[in-house]
Amino acid sequence: RANFIIIAFPIMDNLFGPQWLPLGSIVLSMSMILLNPLAVIALSIFQNKSINYRTLFKNIITNPLILGTILGLILMNLSFKLPLWISDSIDMISGLGTPLALVCLGGLFNIESIKHNLKSVSLVVIIKMCILPLVALGLAMFFKFTFIETMVAIILFAAPTAVTTYPMADAMGADGEFAQHIVIVTTLLSSVILVFWIAITHYFFT
Repeated sequence: RANFIIIAFPIMDNLFGPQWLPLGSIVLSMSMILLNPLAVIALSIFQNKSINYRTLFKNIITNPLILGTILGLILMNLSFKLPLWISDSIDMISGLGTPLALVCLGGLFNIESIKHNLKSVSLVVIIKMCILPLVALGLAMFFKFTFIETMVAIILFAAPTAVTTYPMADAMGADGEFAQHIVIVTTLLSSVILVFWIAITHYFFT
């Protein structure tokens, strides 16, 4: 899953202003609803040689990210509003979440430990930040997306891996260290790769 909120939202806001927010909110909601269960399924399958569908279903419906997304959508549709002082406090705390997690991951990062995962991490970077955005660009041009729609798709696919990948992988008994390496490397490279894809998209659509 891409780090869509902390990376894509500021970029798109600077490029297009508030006009892109409705589309961005839809993309964010749908990606979380689709990708979080898929992540749980993938981790459960590769964690166990035999698939226990009851356990798999339990892992999906009890995943905090999925529960939070569903609860948020329900409350949004019910027009539920928290008191201002509570919502402001939550906004302040949530704003610290991803940057603080990145700082913690960076503190745990050991350059020596990445050597045995170097090939796998490189493959993930190539697929995640090069091939997928290229496919997204091709599909966007084929289906005649607008410039804003194409940019949202490109940034969604080219954005670095979400910080939540590491705790989810670690909690489910997967290779947490590998997930940590992917998050850190894709985040470091995103400053260059995202600029490249933005320039390419701008070239084809202007």
